[in-house]
Amino acid sequence: EPEGARERAFREACGDRAPAVRELSLPPLDAGSCERVLAALGVARTAEQRAAIVAASGGNPFFLSALAVSSDELSADVDALIVARVARLDEPARRVLQAACVADRPLTRASLSAVSGVRGARELAAVASLRAARLVSVYRARDDECIDARHDRVREAVSRATPADE
Repeated sequence: EPEGARERAFREACGDRAPAVRELSLPPLDAGSCERVLAALGVARTAEQRAAIVAASGGNPFFLSALAVSSDELSADVDALIVARVARLDEPARRVLQAACVADRPLTRASLSAVSGVRGARELAAVASLRAARLVSVYRARDDECIDARHDRVREAVSRATPADE
């Protein structure tokens, strides 16, 4: 992806209401840091299972937490875990997330409501639950908010799993 492309897409979506955005590249967590995150999350698994979670996450905190809370059957397929999490969402939250991911750029609340068909209190509740699940980020942009997939991997997995007619 060309440098600054995400920032330009964000600014295009939010217009002159967009706050200053700076993308930071962070190195992956080392194994010791991953172990501390797993301990903080209360993951009670065997040392072998924790090592498999750490390896499958690649040091990415988002993937680490998704793998840590997955079922006892450890899946190294992060996309499958994301799709499984999305399948457990209620219908309004799933539609809002699908709209945010398929758009491939941040959307204002008005645009998100129009695309997803989820409006009013249902849209507010859907975005709140998606934020709590760490699937979307909400950026304040003067008088409006922009909603975007929290991670490109979420956007990609959800976009691939979303039927073309939805």
